[in-house]
Amino acid sequence: MGEGASAGFAGDPAHGLLRIRDVQGRLCGLGFVADRQGTVVTAHEAVAGLPRLVLHTPGGQSRVLGPESVDLLPERGLALLRTTAVGGVPGRALPIGRGEVGGPVVVPHQRREDGTPALARGGLLGRENGRCGDGAQTRTVPGVLLLDLPAAPVAGAPVLDPDTGAVLAVVAPRVRTAGGSGVAAVPLSVDVPAGDGPLGLLLARNASGVPAFGRALNLAGGLRLTAAQLDAATAGPGRITELAADRVDRPDGLSGEEPQDTLTVLLGEAGSGRTTELAALAVRRAGAAEPLPTLWLRGADLALGDRALGDTLHRRLVAAARQLGVPEVGPAELAERCADGGRPLLVVLDGPEEAPLALSARWLTGALEWLGAHRARALVACRPDGWQQLGPWRSAARALWLGPLTDDAAARAGRRYGLPEPFLGPADRGHPLALRLAGDLRGAGVHGPVADRGELFDGWLDLACLTVARRVAPIPGGQRRHRRGGPSRPARTPGSSVGWPSWWPAGCTRPPG
Repeated sequence: MGEGASAGFAGDPAHGLLRIRDVQGRLCGLGFVADRQGTVVTAHEAVAGLPRLVLHTPGGQSRVLGPESVDLLPERGLALLRTTAVGGVPGRALPIGRGEVGGPVVVPHQRREDGTPALARGGLLGRENGRCGDGAQTRTVPGVLLLDLPAAPVAGAPVLDPDTGAVLAVVAPRVRTAGGSGVAAVPLSVDVPAGDGPLGLLLARNASGVPAFGRALNLAGGLRLTAAQLDAATAGPGRITELAADRVDRPDGLSGEEPQDTLTVLLGEAGSGRTTELAALAVRRAGAAEPLPTLWLRGADLALGDRALGDTLHRRLVAAARQLGVPEVGPAELAERCADGGRPLLVVLDGPEEAPLALSARWLTGALEWLGAHRARALVACRPDGWQQLGPWRSAARALWLGPLTDDAAARAGRRYGLPEPFLGPADRGHPLALRLAGDLRGAGVHGPVADRGELFDGWLDLACLTVARRVAPIPGGQRRHRRGGPSRPARTPGSSVGWPSWWPAGCTRPPG
């Protein structure tokens, strides 16, 4: 018996086990929660033949289940207990691993009397077909694992990967094998089609709702990683959401269906709202009832040493994994897990023309091949001059063009920013960036009108400098101000786009320094 939870998972896995008893209180087996609906997985032998059973949680709660809440799977040596009708069960669900068992394993028991977890460590002796049941009811159970463990655990105890904490199998001591040596355990995910029958449906729910990382990476783990990367993209936490908030509903935008092509390119002049469209789409994907995985890249994120798209993606995923404190994962495996779960990975690349080195035809062709090989998609946004640099992508991409806002969309945006009708000239009223900057000026106390786009940009730059100056300006005592948010409606003075506060040195017409 091992001491403590020194395996590669967080917390105490024994703490999440449920005890399964008959109505007389006799212990029949153990089980673990496997999805957000409170489905409990255990061995077939732990519940077979029980007219009613009682689930006891580590927190002292109990649930009584009848036969209508039990799915017996004798051909797998397993049973699934549905607890939604009795209010579910508390406790953290455990992820279920994928594929074969090959290395060391850990089996948690009930906690000892002194409160410490009991973990039995062992390894795989072999794999055989076993038999479950008696007489005419005997069924063959394929692929039974024979484990080298110091003692026979209770039926239904999960067999865990010590590096990831994922459940690989369930202990079933009464399953008989020809060899007869070792503790028998029935695997969970090998040769089970996703979505096929009660077990396949459970595995699909587990993969999409219970995050696993490292070699056990599943769809839920991939969603957690892409959400972390998206949250930190461009300029820190929440920046994508801030960008998305500036979107104006427009007929030529990305408000319709998800990009279905391997490569979609969004084209538009500077300030036409390309980045805002990308951000709004990414936020919609992340906030959907079934979230969709998105990785966000800028052209500036591409490094001189990146020989392929996968190099850049790997670097961004490493940063996201470190942020979450989980094992690193490669972009190819992430894309495969997402595609297997029916939610293809979308790679967003904003401004490829801003890459430190022009993208070569070899790089562009390799990126297309990578997307196709791993069933992923890409959405790229660039200026028209950047489109000319995309070479092999131009013939493979579906191109969408962003033009000026329609009169109706521009009017809605103007009302949202509180702009009076004559604030901007006719040439700028349909320009998304001009509308947003004008809204910032209007909110700072500038009443307009603005003569042209050059004056608009000059005024907004003055406002940005003023905001920075106010945040760092010295106050009595030698300290500095550290204020968040924009300036508080400075009065406009003749000859400048924005007036300056009274605490500036006399005669200054620009921020000091």
